[in-house]
Amino acid sequence: MAKTKKNVKKVMTITRERALKLFSYFNYKTAGKWSSKRMEGKLAKLPDSIDIKLVKNSKVEAILKEITNASSVKIASTDKTKSTEDKSVKEKIEKRTGKKAMKKTTKKKDKKSDKKKSRFTKKQKTKTTTKKTEKTPGVIMSVLEFIQNDGPISAKKILAKLVKRFPDRSSESMDRTIPRVPNHLKANFGIDKIRKNDKGNYYTKK
Repeated sequence: MAKTKKNVKKVMTITRERALKLFSYFNYKTAGKWSSKRMEGKLAKLPDSIDIKLVKNSKVEAILKEITNASSVKIASTDKTKSTEDKSVKEKIEKRTGKKAMKKTTKKKDKKSDKKKSRFTKKQKTKTTTKKTEKTPGVIMSVLEFIQNDGPISAKKILAKLVKRFPDRSSESMDRTIPRVPNHLKANFGIDKIRKNDKGNYYTKK
């Protein structure tokens, strides 16, 4: 009898600097203050709160898929060679999030750089308009939407709605995400209005 190989998920290792760039892309403003342990936990939950299909950056999409397929995430110390390679990626992420680059440029602007900037702003404008029309909420924001529209609602009914909206996602993973949503929204978005009644059903505080 031939032995069948089991698919064992590996631990994903990522540098703190690279993780910070990823959080910066999704506009997590307080990520720089997090400890490595907290950051590892946040990274593991990130794919559940983001719709990977809507991410336009191929490198960011690849990292999110790697996190999804990993058993856990570990923050490693920065390698000097990697940090130099990631400089261009950092600049792109800062431009996408509308933040100014940390390093001051003293070189004179030439016509070529001005043309590149005008092209980039045109592309950025078109991307933001398409995002507004096409974007659908991720798992966490969908949970908030269901509670606001149908609350009081049980976790079982929320899960059924999530499975219908995200058929390609793991129902077990989404089931684990539901009870974490109130704390996640409060910590990261300042939304503190989800409550549970005596029957264990979720509703929004008016």
